[in-house]
Amino acid sequence: MKKSSWLVGVCVSSVLMGCGFVGESDKAQLEQAWLMQHKDIQQALESIRTQGLDVVAKTSAAGSVSACVADALTKSPVGALASVEGALADPAAITTLLNNLEKTLDGDVSLESLSGLWEQGADAAKYVKDLVSKFGLDQAMAQLQQMQEASAKLADTDLASHFQGLLLECEKTAN
Repeated sequence: MKKSSWLVGVCVSSVLMGCGFVGESDKAQLEQAWLMQHKDIQQALESIRTQGLDVVAKTSAAGSVSACVADALTKSPVGALASVEGALADPAAITTLLNNLEKTLDGDVSLESLSGLWEQGADAAKYVKDLVSKFGLDQAMAQLQQMQEASAKLADTDLASHFQGLLLECEKTAN
């Protein structure tokens, strides 16, 4: 009996790690490598992820990289997604990602929707979890709707390029 419970535990851990539910994902590692080259942006983003975008926007010194990053993410139609670890390295097309997130939140949970999340490597689940925990289900849906409407001009842009471009502008302006 002990061998079978140990084997089940190992299998479950392996599956969870392989799907990005446990452990650091490739996107998170790529994001960290990029942030290591941009220390001021890294500090600003860490503050945003721990304290929240609104707090950093209100408390950052004018003209600082943190203030610029908070301002840029506040103005970006998809800025709320930057709080998810790995977003700065996510190659997903913004419109495709937003459509997948909306379907995940909007639809009934079914075997098909769960398999869709599984195929996406649980990335959509991380974004949905973050949005719902910050805003609640109804506001998360409204937030996604606003993102979709405001991001029409970003249709051909991937999330990583969008965020990195915004943040590098802040680094240039502050230096």
